[in-house]
Amino acid sequence: METAKSMKGMTLALLLLMVAFAGCLGEDNDGADGLDSESDPDLDPDLDPAFSGCYNSITHAADANMSAAECEAYGYYENYGATVTNLCYNTVNHWSDANLSETECVAYEYVENHTLSDGQDICYNMVSHAVSGDDETGCVAYGFLENFTMSDGSDLCYNMATHATTGDNESNCASYMYLENYTMSDNSSFTGCYNAGTHATDANASLAECESFAYYENYGATVFTGCYNSVTHASDANMSQAECEGYGYHVNYGATVTNLCYNTVNHWSDANLSQTECVAYEYVENHTLSDGQDICYNMVAHIPSGDTKAACEAYSYIE
Repeated sequence: METAKSMKGMTLALLLLMVAFAGCLGEDNDGADGLDSESDPDLDPDLDPAFSGCYNSITHAADANMSAAECEAYGYYENYGATVTNLCYNTVNHWSDANLSETECVAYEYVENHTLSDGQDICYNMVSHAVSGDDETGCVAYGFLENFTMSDGSDLCYNMATHATTGDNESNCASYMYLENYTMSDNSSFTGCYNAGTHATDANASLAECESFAYYENYGATVFTGCYNSVTHASDANMSQAECEGYGYHVNYGATVTNLCYNTVNHWSDANLSQTECVAYEYVENHTLSDGQDICYNMVAHIPSGDTKAACEAYSYIE
């Protein structure tokens, strides 16, 4: 009996001790589920000690409806959604173009002493340094003539005795003859000058006059010494032979001669690029452009937030 009483007393004492210890634990924790804003400076002092959900220790945003999977799915992504493309890139001046093909990109070459097409096509005299408006055909048609009979005369029937001219052609001009007591077709007798081609008669013309008709081509033409153009028919009697023979046609005369970077495929060129820059083009495949956004994104809920990187990494789930 004494032993049983002793055991009951010990059991009662143990129960009282356990109750007292539990009371001490409740006072030290100062809230349910172990939330103590005084011992954890990252917690919002106004946060309900009984809160369970997603909490941000920097912004103090709290969401009791968010699951642990969603809360832990925040991540900060730099240049998110950026374009991935192939492009032509210059490793020296950092120029790039996503529209150039690989063939075009590798076709740049540096050309020294290249003649641009900024000159003029002109007819130029290397002696007098004069410029004429002749095209290429006219420019090469200049020639120096000495005592040359020009074609500025007339073709005519001329009488060397009377110095008269007629409108006869060459055949009729050679048809004049002197007749004496000639019986004409009307049975009349005729003495005088007769044209067998035109049947013209002149009873007053003497034998000498009648036989003096002759046909002359280019009669009265100029005898010319000087520079003459056989295409334009321009002439200059005051020009020397040296000047006349000094004409030459020059294509792209006075054009700029420069060094430049040239693309042999699309024919683009730039005289301002250095040789170092010109040979620095390279084709880059699957290049990520800088056209994306730096965002805090939830990979489970698929929603972005406006958080900074530090705030984006400060989400944690509290139970």
